[in-house]
Formats: sequence, structure tokens, C-alpha cells
Amino acid sequence: MRLAVAVVDGTQSEESVRTWVREDVPLVVVAADDPVALSGWTQVSSATHVVVLTRPETHSQAKLQTTIAAGQYPQVAFSVLEREVPLLALAACGMTALESRADSTEVVAQLQSMLETTHAGVWLRRVHRLRAPQPKFTQHLRSMLPGGRGYIAAMSPEPLVVASAAASGAIAEHAGHFVSEETGDPMAREVLTEIFGAEGDTLPAVGSTAARYGSPGVEYVRLGRDDALPTHSCPVCSLTVSGRVCPFCRARLDHDSQETA
Repeated sequence: MRLAVAVVDGTQSEESVRTWVREDVPLVVVAADDPVALSGWTQVSSATHVVVLTRPETHSQAKLQTTIAAGQYPQVAFSVLEREVPLLALAACGMTALESRADSTEVVAQLQSMLETTHAGVWLRRVHRLRAPQPKFTQHLRSMLPGGRGYIAAMSPEPLVVASAAASGAIAEHAGHFVSEETGDPMAREVLTEIFGAEGDTLPAVGSTAARYGSPGVEYVRLGRDDALPTHSCPVCSLTVSGRVCPFCRARLDHDSQETA
């Protein structure tokens, strides 16, 4: 098995396909508005299995790209996973799983577990154009005024919008490794350090934060555990996965007889 991950970005279309962080790790970012971006990359990839990670607003485009790629390359297995988390969270979870064991049958379950247990969100200067998570009306009005230290829009584990000054007591604690986007905004770096206690690692932005949320900002993620969910061996393709259905061959799993962890 040779797994690859494709993250669908709906904010930039200058490049149909681009690598992210490391060229030696099979993770790419594909433009949502290019229906053949994924199939074009699959042609030159050595992957036998591809997990396509997407946010809800690009899910239909991700499905279209996957359908086209699967039709052209039936020897490659594709799966689409949708999560309401920042693109940085999708990419960071994918990168971590691939760096750990990209050729293992257990990597899919590891990725699923990380996505389910990761805490992630975005720091924004303004929330008056934010759609999800939805800010309160008073937050909408206040963010249009000058001053302030911005807002934290948490997406997982629970959606929440809170002023940066009150975020420390409102954001759920999580011990996972902290990662945030590279930024030249000193206020963003100061706020994130105060709330989460450490600067952690910084990585390049996956897409345009301003285009996605309607305001300049910085996405952040506290990575989840890779072994937090029960796993099961698929009786058809032998992959180790979590959940009731194999994400690749769509076989239903017998949890009573197939549980491995």
C-alpha cells in the first residue's frame, strides 16, 4: 500500500496542484475549481490509495475530482473525508500520518483518529463576514469597530466564537502538539501564545485565510491522538480503519468480530 493525501483548497487557483512543506511526503494541495487537478496528479503519482481531505464548502468539487480520477485510474482507490476544520488541520493531520507510516495498512485509521480528536480554529481580526462558526450579533458589530485584539473562531471540538481577551477560559484544554500558520502579524502571534501557552511549530498557510473567513487571520491546530478510536480490519481490502464503513471499498465492518484495538 502506498498512501497519498490531497487537500482541497477553494481559495486559490493559481496552481492546480502544489506540494506543501515537504516534497518527499506524498501530500498535495489541489485547487477546488480545477476538476482534473486530482486526476492529473494521480497520473504521475505512485500512490495506490488516495485520501482526499476537504472542508464542507468544497465537498461537491472534491467528489467530482475524485470521480474523474477514479474513472481514469481504476487501479487506485480513493476516499473523500470531509471535516469542518481549518485547512491547516487537514494538512497537518495528513502530513503527520504520512510521516509516521505511509506504507502501512494502519495509516488510514491513524489519520481518521487524528481528525476526530484534533482541536482547531482560527484567530481573526474581524468576524463580521464569518459564516461558520457563526458569531453573535454583538460580536459582529464590535468587530467592525477599530481596536481590539481580534477573535478566536474554534471549529473543533465544538464551534465557538470568542473575543481573544476571553478565549483562555473558553477554549477547551488539549495537550496535543500546537501548530499554527506562519504570520508576520505580531498581534496574532502574541494572542495565540497567550492562549495556548507555547508558540509550537509554524507552517506555511494552506490557502488564503482572508478569502475563506472574510478577514485576515491565522489558523491553528492542536493535533489529536493517532490511537484514540477503536480500529477494525476491513474484510475486503484488509486496511485497518475506524468507523462502520471502510472509506475505500465501502464494505460494512462487523465491529464484534473485526475489532483490533
